[in-house]
Amino acid sequence: MATKYSVENKTFHNHQSEEIFHESSKTLTSTQDYQKKFLITLEEAVKPIVLFVPNVKDRANEAKMKCKNTVTNNLSIDESASIMLYSMEWKPKEECLRIVLNRALHDGNRNVLARWFLYLKLLLTALNRLPSFHGFVYSRIKGNMQEYYRKEDTFFWCEFSSYTLIMDDLKSKQRLGSTGPLTVIAIQCINGKDIRQYSKFSDINEILLLPGQQFTVVSCHEKTNGHYIIHLREVQPEIPFLEFLFKVR
Repeated sequence: MATKYSVENKTFHNHQSEEIFHESSKTLTSTQDYQKKFLITLEEAVKPIVLFVPNVKDRANEAKMKCKNTVTNNLSIDESASIMLYSMEWKPKEECLRIVLNRALHDGNRNVLARWFLYLKLLLTALNRLPSFHGFVYSRIKGNMQEYYRKEDTFFWCEFSSYTLIMDDLKSKQRLGSTGPLTVIAIQCINGKDIRQYSKFSDINEILLLPGQQFTVVSCHEKTNGHYIIHLREVQPEIPFLEFLFKVR
């Protein structure tokens, strides 16, 4: 899930791989305080967010158990488990950590975001240790999204968003339905993070794009049968605030 924020007109568009974009007039709240947080254990990092994710302590313990034998790229068990926890899904889906976290990033409520600082610090530190992926990643959305993407527009997303390395993987997403228009988002990224080693779903070719990344629309065109392709290119952020906001020092 991601939020599209236009640098020019200062409006948000919320988008999920499985849902249509929804307009919003929210502004991103400053959360520089997260930078001041020290790294702690995952158990400690999730304590402040129990209010939003009721069973997060049990899920954190589960993530650490799964990561005991997957410590690579100089990540600690807690750092690896923070990525694992982000990737996990359970029911109801609306209470999954990644859903709740991205909703908080989208809404920009400082009081709510403050409770996420400890976990964000751990998660972003872990992701920062991973090599950056350079290349194309893909996602598919139900509906025609061309109206939201004009050629040469520049915008950024303020949420985490998941994409696949393999375009053919999109064909298996039956839940989007087989009828009606579909839009494929193809992103030429430079700072993607390959989290397959740390994901609960290691068989999925998942690349995670971090908050605060900036993109330019390269092209939009229709293929066949009501299918559309939007080509985006990641560029260096023009907004220093976002670079400061999410950079792990």
